[in-house]
This record gives sequence, structure tokens and C-alpha cells, in this order.
Amino acid sequence: MRKRFTILGLLVAVCAALVMPATAAAGSAYSYRVVSNFCDGSQPNISVKFIKPAGYYPDRFVMVAQGQHSATGSGGWSNEGSSATFSKNVPYQYEKYTWTKGVHYVAPDNKWHRIKVRMKVIQGGSVVAAETTYSVAC
Repeated sequence: MRKRFTILGLLVAVCAALVMPATAAAGSAYSYRVVSNFCDGSQPNISVKFIKPAGYYPDRFVMVAQGQHSATGSGGWSNEGSSATFSKNVPYQYEKYTWTKGVHYVAPDNKWHRIKVRMKVIQGGSVVAAETTYSVAC
């Protein structure tokens, strides 16, 4: 009888472990897609598309882009210069809506640079979804 409870307990634990990643991945309904991500010489460029599914009601999308510098190109990134903020009001509340915004960073030298992009979805003055992505390092 003790073996049966042990096996049953193990089976329940394994099933719970398999279900948890699917539950954790079911976060926000809002998403983004990187449309382009390339270097133009030593200048990084990235274009991001925000995606709002039908039936969600945010007020606006906000994107903050910040140039970054690294001495090695493989770590130790630090912010460089001031950040740029872009905002787009969401006009279609009931339908699916997308907004694509591209940015580039004119680096002050030919060392390693990239763009840090922080994306936010605002609803009623509150952030309801946020993601961060990076351009390629040039």
C-alpha cells in the first residue's frame, strides 16, 4: 500500500511539473515581433511590431530606445546618451491592432554598440504588459 501512495505521489508531482511551464507561459495577451535587426556599418538598427489582439482595450503603446556601449561586445553593456521615447495611441479598441516602429542609433565611435528597446502597453495609466529586447551588436 505504501508503494502505491509513493508511486501516486510521484505521478502527481511529475504531472504538476509538466503543467506549470504551460501555465507560466500563458502571460500577457499582448506580443511583439522583431521585424528587422541589422547593422548598417557600425550603426545598429531595429524595428519592432507591437501586436494587440481583438478584445483588449489598451490606451497606448510606448517604446523607449536607449543606445548602449560595451568595451568587448560580449557583455558589460552600459547606457550611452539619452533615451528616446515613442508613443502611439491605440485607435481600434475592439479589433486587432499593430504598430511598427523602427529606430537606429548613431554611435559616437566604431566600438561595440546596440539598442536596448523597452516596450510597454498602457491601459488606464497603468502598465499592463512590458518586454525588453535588444538589437544586434555592431
